[in-house]
Amino acid sequence: MKSSRNQQKLLSQLRSLLESRAPDYGQILKVSSKLASFDPENVRFTADSGLISRLGKELVARQETAVSELVKNAFDADALRVRLVFANAEKPGGELVISDDGLGMTRQQLVNGFMRLASTEKVDEPISPRYGRQRAGRKGIGRFAAQRLGERLQLTTQTESTRTALSVDIDWRDFERGNDLFEISSQLVDLPKERDEGTTLRIVGLREAWTDAQVARVYRYVSELIQPYPLARRRRPLTGREADPGFKALFYRSVDGEDLEIASEERMIFDYALAEVTAKVNSTGRGSWRVMSRRFNLDHKSTISADSDNPKLPFECLRNVHLKAYYFNWAPDLVPGQQLSRLRNLAQEQGGIRLYRNGFRVLPYGERKNDWLGLDEEYRKRTVLPPIANPNWFGFVEVSDPDGDKFEETSSREGVENNSAYQELVAFARSALIAAAQRVASVRERKQTASQKGFRSKLAKSPSELLEQVANELEEAANELEQSPRPTLANGLSSPSAAVRDAAQHVRAVGQEIIHENAMLRVLAGLGLTIGMFTHEVLTQLLHLRSLIEDWLNIYGHNSAVKKILPLLESKLELLRSYAGYFDEAISANVRRDLEEQDVTKTLFDFVEQFERAAERNGTKFVERAEIDEDLMTLPMHPSEWASILGNLLTNSLKAIRRSSNRGRGRILIRARREQKTVLIDFADNGDGIPRSNEDQIFNPFFTTTHLASSTHDELTGTGLGLTIVRDILSAYGGDIYLTMPPDGFKTCFRIEIPAAEQAT
Repeated sequence: MKSSRNQQKLLSQLRSLLESRAPDYGQILKVSSKLASFDPENVRFTADSGLISRLGKELVARQETAVSELVKNAFDADALRVRLVFANAEKPGGELVISDDGLGMTRQQLVNGFMRLASTEKVDEPISPRYGRQRAGRKGIGRFAAQRLGERLQLTTQTESTRTALSVDIDWRDFERGNDLFEISSQLVDLPKERDEGTTLRIVGLREAWTDAQVARVYRYVSELIQPYPLARRRRPLTGREADPGFKALFYRSVDGEDLEIASEERMIFDYALAEVTAKVNSTGRGSWRVMSRRFNLDHKSTISADSDNPKLPFECLRNVHLKAYYFNWAPDLVPGQQLSRLRNLAQEQGGIRLYRNGFRVLPYGERKNDWLGLDEEYRKRTVLPPIANPNWFGFVEVSDPDGDKFEETSSREGVENNSAYQELVAFARSALIAAAQRVASVRERKQTASQKGFRSKLAKSPSELLEQVANELEEAANELEQSPRPTLANGLSSPSAAVRDAAQHVRAVGQEIIHENAMLRVLAGLGLTIGMFTHEVLTQLLHLRSLIEDWLNIYGHNSAVKKILPLLESKLELLRSYAGYFDEAISANVRRDLEEQDVTKTLFDFVEQFERAAERNGTKFVERAEIDEDLMTLPMHPSEWASILGNLLTNSLKAIRRSSNRGRGRILIRARREQKTVLIDFADNGDGIPRSNEDQIFNPFFTTTHLASSTHDELTGTGLGLTIVRDILSAYGGDIYLTMPPDGFKTCFRIEIPAAEQAT
């Protein structure tokens, strides 16, 4: 009876709401939902509002992944640029604004797409409408990414066809557990348009802090979407769909009202190029090329033609051709160590020279293992000595052929016909790139060809001699500047000659530091051999001592004092044998040249078990071992490298704990998990922390906060190379180490990222 009365009451409320001139749609939904529960024959799924928070955490575990999903949404919306600005984001509570110039959303797309869980829009339309891009974003992750990042989302969007913009303000704190999801509404309003089309996401109250290193990782996650702009003017193809002019993601940090760039295509890739090469064939068929290198103060131009004996002869078929390429040499001294592995791996996958025809990419030119310019083959012959293979280049050639009479597609639509125009194009691009690489080799005083006679490299000099020569050349340049007339500099600016002298002093200082570092590395290498010999000898002597203890027990076992002391001595010897065995295994593994996939789970548990007693002796405990996931396998590595990585982190933590107020109550947390293709390891301690002023220096060689002179015999001392070695090991495998937000109760947390084993992906 009571149920019937409630049902009639709800029907009456619903009737009244529907008949109202200004219906309250939220109340209509609420009453309708309650009324539906009285249906005697059917049941319906409902959703708790806490689902939003739960899905945000489970679908988007990392904040870097969350931002990359929002960048991919801009790509899917046919944006040319997306701009990300982090304001006051050095600590939680800041703001992130993501603004793109894409197609924007209509009211229907916003309501039935963005605001609808499990929307099938990207499944039903896998290709973007304007440029025909393959959709990159994961289906329906965008809204959860926004929830994962901050407490509120202010979304503003407009399309080319609408007169006003739409704005919705979503407060994720409203989505508490226990409420029905559909009962929570967010106000949608019309606003004046900010621009013709596009979307802006303002994420307020960031849940976590953002470092520049984390922002740079977001850029790397979306780097496969970023394409170079065509060099020639864009044209609309006959299909009616516009040629894709490329996609750019720009990352800034707002400081005192000024936006400072953190990551961009140029900063993340091309800033590390050895040289930039441009070449063209104009409308009359005359060709030219140019190579520029800020590093070597190089700017060289020359002509090019199909006839090497007559460089001024115009090309017969080529017209309006443009080439642009960035040249890399993967020698360790030419690319920063922390970037070398990442960029070289990227070059292996995406390096080479791509071909664009009338604004469209032409496959397979520039794809992996496609050697259409013969650069790989030429380098294998070693007639040209500077590295010129495809992985040494990021670039493209663009041809203009609106009538399709010069670069005709093959019948299979795979590439173009191998006719005279194509052969001239290959000769043009190949010659320009090889000539540019040889010019760079020349200014570096490197041999250019195998047949080059009378060449003597300045590398024949010792590092100290070469360093002194460069510094002397700078000082001579300063003398020349002082003797030449120059304008008076105001505002206290130093003269050019003073700046050059400062540079000479800097070269000497930095060069000596590098020479000392190499000397220290040689010492450490020799020390490693000594430790190996020592460890082997200790293990041998421990066997003899163990045998002696057994003899003493047999002879003097009746003596109560001996029976008490000898077992204690035996346990101490066993502990020493365990330590020696650990280091002996690590050093022995280093002798093996073969790399093997590493079981990080086993490595971490073995490490904790091995050093647990040593840590306890220093008043420190390993805690929460359950946070190390099972079956974590990395890509092939040397097993001894993990001993170095973990050993350095442990000694740093023990020193930090000894310096802190938690001495005697130290805690170390190691947790490990896998995210997509990466194994993540956190190493945290409750020591004295790392001052902000030192955060940018801790990975620098010889930077240390402990010194032998100030340490007692039982304290751990620092060389300043530990974290440098750890970073270099991880960088060599495409990994990384950086400071991240420590868990509650801890002061410092290092995060290790290392690629997971391929077969486990």
